[in-house]
Amino acid sequence: MNMTIDYFVPLHQVCLRIDGHSENRRALAREVALRWGVRRPGDRAAFDWGALPSAAARGAAFSLGTPRGTLAVLQGADSGLWLMRREVRDRRVEGRVWRHEIFVSDDSRSDIVGVRTSVAFGKNTVAPDAAPFVVASLVRNCVLRDGAVRLDTRPTIPAADETAALLELIGSRDRLLPVLVFSHAVDGDASLDVKALAQRLAGFAHVMVAGPAAVRTAVEFREAHCKEHLPAVTLFWPCTAAWSGASLVRWSGADVRAEGFFLRLGTGVLRASCGTASNWFGALADRVLE
Repeated sequence: MNMTIDYFVPLHQVCLRIDGHSENRRALAREVALRWGVRRPGDRAAFDWGALPSAAARGAAFSLGTPRGTLAVLQGADSGLWLMRREVRDRRVEGRVWRHEIFVSDDSRSDIVGVRTSVAFGKNTVAPDAAPFVVASLVRNCVLRDGAVRLDTRPTIPAADETAALLELIGSRDRLLPVLVFSHAVDGDASLDVKALAQRLAGFAHVMVAGPAAVRTAVEFREAHCKEHLPAVTLFWPCTAAWSGASLVRWSGADVRAEGFFLRLGTGVLRASCGTASNWFGALADRVLE
């Protein structure tokens, strides 16, 4: 199937470190990506390597057509940068095509996995921001870390004596992902929204629910003279963003209760993750084959 598209617009991307450093860890990440790549919506059947070329299990390059698009490994693991591309035609919007790119590599420090989503808009110039299921699947099946902190698909609830660990995460220069800290005051129906947000932002942000003392200490950690009321939600951007003046953003309980708050918050975090392809690959960009 010919799916040549003039222009893809990047929507969001993430690049994460896998805990450990071995071919087995990289092979697991590749398998998670391929399982997602060949499955159909609602398909509960067990993954079958027979649906792929025989060399795919060894990390080799291949290309095949699917009912709605194409799936290809553009670079095999032997190149030092395994790179998969999946393009899927959107059934709901004429001409819209989704492109998902996933890479797995070893940068000498550790194993790395990256996911990038782009879209060719077609007849509609607006596309929804929905992180692909594969990111959450990678978080669940592979031990992924941002700095020293393991990522999760559920909100993290620090214990009363873990305020120091929360502050260490917020102030870490190794942290690449934003931290969303919800006050324990956000309860009731909103707690379900927090859980859904953590699932949506798995791999893109740390979502935490902390007690008032921890939240106040965290805010004061970044602002020595914080005189405002305790916020319901605080977003701590990575230190690299803070150095550019984007330190933190706070929302009140009234903001949280406003219609569409969680949808807008999740979309904003996802959109903020996007950069150039070279930024996504980082130091591994020189391994991309021409």
